[in-house]
Amino acid sequence: MKPKVTRDKLEQLWRDPVNWKRGLIYSCKDDPRIVVPKKQKWRGWTINFAHRRATPTLILMILAAGLPVFLLATVLASRKNGDYQRATGPIYRASFNTGGYRRLTPRFLPVSI
Repeated sequence: MKPKVTRDKLEQLWRDPVNWKRGLIYSCKDDPRIVVPKKQKWRGWTINFAHRRATPTLILMILAAGLPVFLLATVLASRKNGDYQRATGPIYRASFNTGGYRRLTPRFLPVSI
């Protein structure tokens, strides 16, 4: 089991310029964190690319950001092509008083005769 890294040691590793490639990419094998603050902390977070779980984390983050965009583009493309079905026909509900079905025409649906 690896010994715990103290907060001071993590700060020392983070401040070391050797661990920053071109000031943008953080790569430190001794740092157990996957996500670390950027060089200017007010700018957000970055990935520790020396960590063994960095690549799966990056792929997961890209998928999480790209999936809603992909789904929205798919829905918009299907609407443009007319591949979706619209509920415009009559709706029927079982009616136990008459022993059959009766037609329902709600106000929000167009009535087709």
